[in-house]
Amino acid sequence: MEKKDLPQLKQRIDKATKIVFHKNSHLDDAAAQWFLRDIIDVNGVFEFQPNNALKIDASKNEIGLDVIHPEAVKGYQSEDGTFSSAFRCVVDAYFEEGSVKRNAIEPMVLWVDGDDSTGSATKAILGKRNDLLEDVGLTNMFAAYKTLHASFGDEKINAEYGANILTPLFEHLLSTENARDLVRNECEIFVDGVVGVCVGHVPAAAIGFPQKETIALAQLANMSKPSIFLYRDPKIGMGMIRIDDGIRLDEQQLKDFIGEHGGDNWFFHPSGFLTACGSMTVPCDPETIPLELTTLVNELNNIYGAK
Repeated sequence: MEKKDLPQLKQRIDKATKIVFHKNSHLDDAAAQWFLRDIIDVNGVFEFQPNNALKIDASKNEIGLDVIHPEAVKGYQSEDGTFSSAFRCVVDAYFEEGSVKRNAIEPMVLWVDGDDSTGSATKAILGKRNDLLEDVGLTNMFAAYKTLHASFGDEKINAEYGANILTPLFEHLLSTENARDLVRNECEIFVDGVVGVCVGHVPAAAIGFPQKETIALAQLANMSKPSIFLYRDPKIGMGMIRIDDGIRLDEQQLKDFIGEHGGDNWFFHPSGFLTACGSMTVPCDPETIPLELTTLVNELNNIYGAK
C-alpha cells in the first residue's frame, strides 16, 4: 500500500468485524494488535489463521494485517519489493504526522519496522547489529512473553505483552513528548556563538531536550555546534552544562568573572562539566542572581569562543 491509501485503511479498520493475523505471531503483529486494541479501541475481533489457509471476506467487512492476501495490508512496499511493518501503517493511519502522539510513538515504530524488514532492529537503525541492545530490546522482550505464555496461544501472548510492555512504554514516551512540546512552545531557545541558550522552565521529563534543540538550530543555520548549554529557568535558577567534553566550566577566568558578579552561591562541579546557581536539587530564583544572561553569554563566548 501507499500513504495515499491511509484514509481508506483507517475506514476499513474502523468498520471491520474481523481483523485477521497469521498464527505464531511476530513482534509486528503483536504491536499492531496492541495499537488497535489498547490505543485505538477498535471493535473488530482478532482472528489468527494459518498463512497458507487465509480466509478473509471483504463483503463481511473483514480485513487482514501483516498477511499476503487480496483483502489484506502487509505494509508499505518499497521499489525493491520489501515491506515495512504493518504496525507502521496502522500508526500512520490513526496518528497525524507531526502530532505529539505520532512523535512519541516513533521510537517504537522504528524498532518494529527495523525488526520486521531486516530481522534486526539495531542493524536497520544503526547500520550494524548490536547484540546488547537486541538482548534487552522490544523483540527479545516479546520472545520472553512467548516463552512465558506459550501454552495460551497468540491472543494471550500478544495481549499480555501489549498491556505490560508496550502500554507503559508508550505512556512514558508520550509524557516525555508532551514535556518537550511544552518546552518548544513556552521556552526561548537560541544559539549565540558557542553558547546554546534556553530561557524558561524545562520539566524534569524534558531534561536534556533543549540541548538537542540548540544543536539542531545551529545545524539548520550552518553554524558550529554549540560547546556550552546555558539555562535560565524560573523554577530552577541559572547555570551551564558543557556540550563539548573537551572544555571545562571551572576555568579560573570563568570563576573570577562570576565572582565579580555576585558569585557566592555558584557551584563549580569538580569534574568541570557543570557550573550553576540553582539546580533541580537546590533551586534558586534567577531574579535574585546579580548576573545578566546576556552578560554571561558574552563572557562565555569571550573565554571559550577561541578554543
